[in-house]
Amino acid sequence: MLCDLAVAADDARFGEPEIRFSNGPPALIMPWIIGMRAAKELLLTGKMIDAQRALQLGMVNEVCPRADLDRRARYHALLISKVSPLAVRLQKRALNGIFEQQGLRHALDWGVTMTGLIDASETEEMKTFSRIRREQGLRAALDWRDEQFREVEDLA
Repeated sequence: MLCDLAVAADDARFGEPEIRFSNGPPALIMPWIIGMRAAKELLLTGKMIDAQRALQLGMVNEVCPRADLDRRARYHALLISKVSPLAVRLQKRALNGIFEQQGLRHALDWGVTMTGLIDASETEEMKTFSRIRREQGLRAALDWRDEQFREVEDLA
């Protein structure tokens, strides 16, 4: 979410599944990138989306076959490298400054506070997830977490 440009393989999946085991996302930048309604859809459910939906929402700039991923990423990097470094630096500063004036920095600080509160909460789900991870490993804990949502995902 914090990259200047993003190229995704067509089989990539995106989301913030942390809420499904009582954790918060690493940074609440998503509403600034994809809008509040789509951010709530992903952040309140832990739902994962495919690369095409990520492209539609503006999470990525381009989707390409996995075999072309490196070539397409290099294309964008090379294109930027042809622009004056000073112009790129000042343009980035201008763009980032606009978001900061709109409250992005304050929103990120607030998000860190809220994520800390979520992460510090001892929910039954987090206790169970931690116990399974400790006793059986991370894969087993993730499988347990995902099993809780299979019934709902079958409705999609």
